[in-house]
Amino acid sequence: MAVLRNNVLFFTTSPRSPHKMIPEIRLLHDKFEGAKWDHSTQEAFIDELAKSSFFEGTGSPSDKAFSARDRITRSPKSLGFVDLKPTISLTAAGNEFIYGKRPQEIFLRQLLKYQLPSPYHKENKKIAGAFLFIHILKFLD
Repeated sequence: MAVLRNNVLFFTTSPRSPHKMIPEIRLLHDKFEGAKWDHSTQEAFIDELAKSSFFEGTGSPSDKAFSARDRITRSPKSLGFVDLKPTISLTAAGNEFIYGKRPQEIFLRQLLKYQLPSPYHKENKKIAGAFLFIHILKFLD
C-alpha cells in the first residue's frame, strides 16, 4: 500500500501510457482468462509479454512475478479493467476498453470513477484532508 507523504499524488505509472494497456490486457485475457493470478501465472504472463511484438522489454530477470504484477495490478486493476480474484477475468469496462470502438471514452469513464485517496493509498497524518493533484498524460485525443 502506498503512503501519501505530501500533497502531490502519483497516478499509476505502469504501463506509462494507456495505449500500452490495451494489448497487454488483451494478452492477459487471451492467454490466462480463468487462471488463478499466482506466482507461476505471473511469471508465465511476463514471459508471454516479453515474446510479444508490442512490449519493449523483458521484465525483471530477478523477479518476473513482480514485473507481471507491476503491469497488471497498477493501472489495469486499479482502473477496473481486470478482476484477478478468484480468477483472471475482464470486467465489463475492460471488455469495452479492449474490444470496443471507443477506448478513450471507456478510459475517461473509469478515470473519473477513480477514488482519491483510494483504498490503495494511506494518508500521512501531516497532510490528512489535503488537496491532491494528479498529472495524467494525454490520451483523450
